[in-house]
Amino acid sequence: MPSQYGPRVITDGLILCLDAADRNSYSGVGTNFNDIAGKGNHTFLVNGPTYSNDYRGAIVLDGSKDYISGISSITLGDNTFTISMWLKYSAEPNNIQPKGKRKKIRFGRGQIHLEDDCDDTPRKLKFYIDDSTEQNLWAWGFNGGSQLGTNDTINRSTPVTVYGSGTEWELLSAGTSFSSAIKDNGTLWTWGSGGSGELGNNSGVAKNTPITTFAGGNSWKMISSVRSTSAAIKNDGTLWLWGYNIDAQLGINIGGGTRLTPVTTFAGGTNWNSVSAGYSNCAGIKNDGTLWVWGYNLYGQLGTNDGQNYKSTPVTTFTGGTNWKSVVCAMPNSMSAIKTDGTLWVWGRNNFGQLGINNQLDKSTPVTTFAGGTNWKQVACGFNYIGGIKTDGTLWLWGSGGYGGLGSNDNVSRLTPITTFAGGTHWKFLSCSYNTNEIGRAHV
Repeated sequence: MPSQYGPRVITDGLILCLDAADRNSYSGVGTNFNDIAGKGNHTFLVNGPTYSNDYRGAIVLDGSKDYISGISSITLGDNTFTISMWLKYSAEPNNIQPKGKRKKIRFGRGQIHLEDDCDDTPRKLKFYIDDSTEQNLWAWGFNGGSQLGTNDTINRSTPVTVYGSGTEWELLSAGTSFSSAIKDNGTLWTWGSGGSGELGNNSGVAKNTPITTFAGGNSWKMISSVRSTSAAIKNDGTLWLWGYNIDAQLGINIGGGTRLTPVTTFAGGTNWNSVSAGYSNCAGIKNDGTLWVWGYNLYGQLGTNDGQNYKSTPVTTFTGGTNWKSVVCAMPNSMSAIKTDGTLWVWGRNNFGQLGINNQLDKSTPVTTFAGGTNWKQVACGFNYIGGIKTDGTLWLWGSGGYGGLGSNDNVSRLTPITTFAGGTHWKFLSCSYNTNEIGRAHV
């Protein structure tokens, strides 16, 4: 179940889902939890864990080998074995972005033990317990650049495992003709086309199986790859970029050419929290909630309102602020971001109505969509269209409707957000590409 911030979609194979920060899972009193995977595997915490209102649903572990018990309907056998557990760390009450890596837990008959003792730091625990220990990496589709990592260039119409990939993948991001991924040991791997330095292996040569970047290391925590550029963040908060730089999207104070190995931006720093690589620009959010942008700016997609076509080093948007929560660079020349207050902001190119502001005028500063609202949870950007999910579980899309990308049962572009033809209030996660979407629906 690899993804950008841990498991997002409850899969068919999931046998138990407990979320300490989810009121559907936790009643708010005592230590009892309800299984929100819909399998009826309700349970309770034993040996000291307590609920903390101050941390919005966090469980405080006291370090005394806390465990979960009472899962009577799951038959695990007499022997224990190891699977994965996700921890959602929260340094502050209002910071709900997961920052931790996975820990291991141990299954025993009727109970689940934490493998390592935990300190008393408040954490949000999200348990995604599957009946399989493996996290294989699967790929399919066009393979002309070896981007599927199958040790050949043969297209695949059904999912296949990546060659020699193993079972410990945590994050995955795909560029135009290459792929990047991080394993749960913090190592970063790339494969596919390498002519523009997108593999970061200091050679510019394509690789049809996964390899580590020239920078190496085992402290990578986030990766974003688009077109022929990658941006990644390490555990120490440093930001690294490599690949195509014709539009100054690497932020190294110069445009043009490529970089065959990871380099830090001109801005430097050790407080980068998230990053999004775009078609010709990049954007990142620091731990202090400030939003930074760089690269191509012909259509105002950097939101700086200054008419300059490029920014070769990171700068803040015209709006400024310290309450940015997430940002996504749209293809090819727009951006969208959500603030901590749940408002959705868009700017840049608007020729297909992809800003959702009921006209087709470009915007060089961030503006809210025509739909407004303070309940936006996630935003995703495709090629000239944008989509988002609200906290009520509704799915909205707008912009170019070519090839049915808006899911509206037609090919018509929309200037304001609309719900898909399928409707519903159980949408959980959205991923947009050129003219297709991948959407996860929660099992309820």
